[in-house]
Amino acid sequence: MSLDPTARGDRSLSLACFFVALCGAGLLPLVVLAPCVARAQQTGWLKGYQAAHRDYKARRYGAALRGFTRVYSSCPTSRKPAIAVMAATSAAHTGDLDAYLTWVPRAGKKLSSAARKKLSTLVKEKVTAGGPSASAGRKTGNRPKKRRAKKSSPIPVKWIRLRGGKYEMGAAEDDLVHDVKVPSFRMMKAEVTQGQFRACVDSGRCSPTKCSSSAKKRGIEGFLGKDHPVVCVKWSQARAFCRWIGGRLPTEAEWEFAAKSRGKAKKYAWGFARADCTRAVMKAGGRGCGKKTTWPVCSRTAGNTEQGLCDMSGNADEWVEDCWHVALRNRETFEGAPTDGSAWTKKCKRGVTFGRVRRVLRGGSFTGGEQAMRTTYRYSYYGENVLIDVGFRCAR
Repeated sequence: MSLDPTARGDRSLSLACFFVALCGAGLLPLVVLAPCVARAQQTGWLKGYQAAHRDYKARRYGAALRGFTRVYSSCPTSRKPAIAVMAATSAAHTGDLDAYLTWVPRAGKKLSSAARKKLSTLVKEKVTAGGPSASAGRKTGNRPKKRRAKKSSPIPVKWIRLRGGKYEMGAAEDDLVHDVKVPSFRMMKAEVTQGQFRACVDSGRCSPTKCSSSAKKRGIEGFLGKDHPVVCVKWSQARAFCRWIGGRLPTEAEWEFAAKSRGKAKKYAWGFARADCTRAVMKAGGRGCGKKTTWPVCSRTAGNTEQGLCDMSGNADEWVEDCWHVALRNRETFEGAPTDGSAWTKKCKRGVTFGRVRRVLRGGSFTGGEQAMRTTYRYSYYGENVLIDVGFRCAR
C-alpha cells in the first residue's frame, strides 16, 4: 500500500485509513485505535446532547425530550443525572406523564424534593388540562400546526384528556361484560349548554332545537338557562355541533371508560356511595331533585369523576355515536361489538313501523332514579326524535 502525504484530500482521513489497513494486516494491535474510537463516540453523543440542550433552552420541550432520550444511553455516566433532570422537566412541560415517571427516578439526588414537587404539580395540571400525549409529543414536538384546540373551536370549550387503557365494559348483572381497549382521547368536561348550542345556531351550522308540545306544557322555559344542558336535541343535531367545535360524539366504549374514571370498577361516576341529590341531579324528592327541570351544568361537583368530568350521572341523558343492538327476544347484546373502543354502527336495531335507527343513550337524567345513575346504565331512543331530558357532550 502506498500513501502519499502530499496527495489531495483530508490527511487525517488518510492516516486513519493507513492505521485501519495495518490492523487488518495484523501489523498493529487494535487497542491502539481504541482511544480514537472512544473519542468518535463521545463526539456523536455530544452533538445530539447539544442539539437537545438548545431545544430545551428555547422551550421546545417536545423536541428536547426526544433528543435527551436518544443520547442518554451513550452519554458518560457522570452526565446521566443532569440529562435526566432536563428530560423530566421537558416531560412535565409537555404533559407526558409516562415519560415523566420514567425520567424522575433516573435523576436521583440531582432533582431536589422541592423541584420534584413543582414538576409533579405541573405535569398533573398539563394532563388535566388536556396536554399532548407521549405519542403526539414524539410526532410533532411543539410545532404550532398541530395545536388542535385553536384549530376550529369557535367557542370556549373545556376538554379533559383521558389516557387510554383496557377495561371491563358493561354490567355483570345484565350479563353484558366484555373487555375493551380504548385509545387516549379527550372529552368535554360538561354537557353542552343551551348557550353553547345557541352560538352554533346563530352561526348557521346547527338547526334550532324543538321540544314537543307536551314538553312545553310541562314548563320548558325552566330549561332554557344558558348554563343548563341543552335538551330536546336530535342525534344528528348533536353530531353537527360536535363537528362545529372540531370534535365528534363519543363512542359508547369511550363514554363508559370516562364515567368509570378510566375504566375502574365504579358503580357510579363518583364511586360506590349511594346516589342522591348531593351528587347527581336526579329523581329524588321529585324530578330534578324537586325542581322538575335540569340544573346548571357541573352544579353537583361531589359527583365528578376522578378526572373532573361532571354530570356523568344525571342532569341530562347523553347521545353517543353507537346504535342499539339486540339479540333473541329483543334482549340487548354486545355480541359482535368492537373491542378497540370504536363505535358500533353496523346491523343497527330499527323500529318496526318506520325503520328508524335507535341510538344509544348513556348517563341518566333528572327524570331517572338511582338505577339510572349507574355508569353501566344504557337505553335507546330513535335518533331523530327528541326528549326533554336528552342532551350530549362531545369528544375528540
